Amino acid sequence: MSATLVRSPAKMKELMAGTPVSPRKDQTMQFKIHDSGQNMDRDVRDFVETRVLSKLSRTRRRIRSIDVYIEDVNGPRGGADHLIRVVAGLNPTGQIIVRQLDLSPGAGIGLAAERTVRAVRRELGRRRTNRLRGAQKATRDSNRPAAAL
Repeated sequence: MSATLVRSPAKMKELMAGTPVSPRKDQTMQFKIHDSGQNMDRDVRDFVETRVLSKLSRTRRRIRSIDVYIEDVNGPRGGADHLIRVVAGLNPTGQIIVRQLDLSPGAGIGLAAERTVRAVRRELGRRRTNRLRGAQKATRDSNRPAAAL
């Protein structure tokens, strides 16, 4: 059996055509950008999508949806006036909200994406720890002798 390095999504779909895929890995993450009437051009939208998805690539299976809200809070007055909000919906339930205020939307997107990654990993770690603690407690309780009546 030989290994093939595939770089294009079209080629990957072609190679995987006859391969059964589990439903969990087949789920796709929904991604939306909301710009509050700023009429962002396609290049900026592509930049935002690329930046956020590349940062979240390792935790992509655990994320159901990503909504990025970009808002100019001060208008033409200047200052730290771009509010970036990233809302990540986790599988199976849960939501993480990260807010970042910055001078430019590009810098704010990068920082918000990094903070979102840290928050998602922290939450997944908590879930894993709680799951392990629950399993340890169940094992500990099953080893105790029954109380005499």
